[in-house]
Amino acid sequence: MSVNVGLRKSEEAEVAKASDSNHGRPLEAGFKYYRSRDVARSRAIKRRDNALRQIAGWRKGLGANARRLPDHLLVAQQEAGP
Repeated sequence: MSVNVGLRKSEEAEVAKASDSNHGRPLEAGFKYYRSRDVARSRAIKRRDNALRQIAGWRKGLGANARRLPDHLLVAQQEAGP
């Protein structure tokens, strides 16, 4: 039994054309969704990597100097005595 019961031949052709052309739309929408999700994920990874690089640089440079200064003051204070 056909779904297009009661339709004329020209109407059946129009319904078939519309169905065929609309068939790919959900698939295209899925591609757009996954593409945007991949872009967002790659941006998040880049932000994380940049933050880790900055932390590593801080530890090598400023972090090491900032840690040495309080240690130096503590040693000087202990040597000076109460």
